[in-house]
Amino acid sequence: MPLRKYELNTTKLLKGRIEGKRFPIWDTVKDCNEEECLLVKECLYDRKSNENGSEGKCKMQGHFLRTMMDIVLDNLPAERCTEYSLQKIGLNLLPLYKQLVSLQMLEQTLDDITIGDGDKVKIHPVYKEIRIVTKDIDKCLRSLGIDINVTADGKKAVDSATGDSDYYDEMMGDHEEEAQSHKKKREL
Repeated sequence: MPLRKYELNTTKLLKGRIEGKRFPIWDTVKDCNEEECLLVKECLYDRKSNENGSEGKCKMQGHFLRTMMDIVLDNLPAERCTEYSLQKIGLNLLPLYKQLVSLQMLEQTLDDITIGDGDKVKIHPVYKEIRIVTKDIDKCLRSLGIDINVTADGKKAVDSATGDSDYYDEMMGDHEEEAQSHKKKREL
């Protein structure tokens, strides 16, 4: 029984199997509510696309979760594809991604990144929450054996916290090679 994508974003827990292994997923999303949604004017999704013409689930959140799940599954090392790792993806990681998209949707509605007035101006707390959830997602990905510091072509990605330690060496190396080349041309 393969993964049943038509059951995604529902309260059904077991949505199928991957390589014969059960894949429980908690990826429920709330119903789309145009009257209460602060992003309704920016929403790119058809909110009335259900067969019966009624409003359905929030397609922005649903699409985000499906995209993140596909990326994680595409990058999960084959030897790490166990029922336990699928459980961790479906019951730990995807709920973290749901929190992230909810926080990002909230952040999108803010008029200003600060709150307060006068001497008591602070950065809105949603930004701290986004950073916390992002760090938790990174930890969960690492525990699954997904190397978040390697690009799709296998190169080491730049760590935003420490930068690329090889950047200046490579830059200076290229510059020195170029300088040597110009020097040789002038000598001829």
